Amino acid sequence: DAEIMLRKPRSKEEYQETIGRMLTEVRKMSEMVHLLLQLSRVESVHRSKPDIVSVSRITEAVADQHRESAQAKNIRIQTQIDPELQVRAHEAYIEEVINNLLENALKYTPKGGSIDLQLKRSSGKVVLHLSDTGIGFDEQTKKHLFERFYRANQRDVQESRGSGLGLPLVKAIVELYNGKIRADSEGKGEGSTFVVELPLADGKEI
Repeated sequence: DAEIMLRKPRSKEEYQETIGRMLTEVRKMSEMVHLLLQLSRVESVHRSKPDIVSVSRITEAVADQHRESAQAKNIRIQTQIDPELQVRAHEAYIEEVINNLLENALKYTPKGGSIDLQLKRSSGKVVLHLSDTGIGFDEQTKKHLFERFYRANQRDVQESRGSGLGLPLVKAIVELYNGKIRADSEGKGEGSTFVVELPLADGKEI
């Protein structure tokens, strides 16, 4: 676009339109580089020692950060968060997991929909359960959801911003702390559910 734009004089509007497209592409590349760097850090063997962090507090904070965006789309976010649930992890990474999943839910849930976010204790684990009334996905998409650069072949997905690196990053972080993640949907248009399980920390240093 830049080379074509400079070949001959153009109107102010044409310059603005071209520069706007270029800035959009730069933002996409910047997001992709950020996520690739995050993936590289997570997968690196050189990691700092994790701390005991409150998943309850982080989940509450992330949910609150997204309420304004939800209200703009008339999407209701319902939360049920058990207090004082802790895991041994890096706080920034746990925040990345919850933020990514909630951002996706908001992105792919139509106006007037709802998101249900629960954080519970279950059999020595912290279980995060996030479901929405969004676009959902089919069995073929489910097989590839956590693959790098994969984006579902659905119009709503292809037309929205995204790098195909968010869910692979989430999976890498969860597995870094010996956790598990799974995704389910009844099909396209039927909403999605993501479940994250992480070992519960007892609050004592080991």
